[in-house]
Amino acid sequence: MNASPMIKMIGISYHYHRDQSNSEGNSSGDQKLISNEKEENLLFSHSRDISEPLVLINSEIIKIYVEKTFISQDQNSASNIQKQIQSFRAQYESQDKYFSFCLKVAIPGSQEKYLCFQNNNMQSESKFSLWLFILLSIFGMSTCYLLWFEKQCSNQNYKIVKSLVC
Repeated sequence: MNASPMIKMIGISYHYHRDQSNSEGNSSGDQKLISNEKEENLLFSHSRDISEPLVLINSEIIKIYVEKTFISQDQNSASNIQKQIQSFRAQYESQDKYFSFCLKVAIPGSQEKYLCFQNNNMQSESKFSLWLFILLSIFGMSTCYLLWFEKQCSNQNYKIVKSLVC
């Protein structure tokens, strides 16, 4: 994955509001009210992929779960990233009683999950199972089959790591 990542700083300011009792006298509890939601891109000059190569496990059908993360290439870049985060937090943190912050990493062309077939000469039983699952999914009758299909797949995790230079 040589695509450059998009890293968003997301901040949400909120408070809780206690609902009034309804006609029966029941209170529905505290309700979270979002007063402000901000997003800004983390700025960097370039990135490079330092992910380990993907080595598939020995199985016909594999579900790959992808985690995306980043590191700073040097101390100067780490300091610059921290300054951007601190500036973002300082700007939006005091807008309400509570503040929630997160970083979201998106890499164009990548997904969170992949379904892979290791063998091109897959057994006809596996091909039939996959097509049956797709057909049942179209008609909304796939819950039981989904549980069975889940057991047929092997799971594998993969981490995409980008090194950033600011």
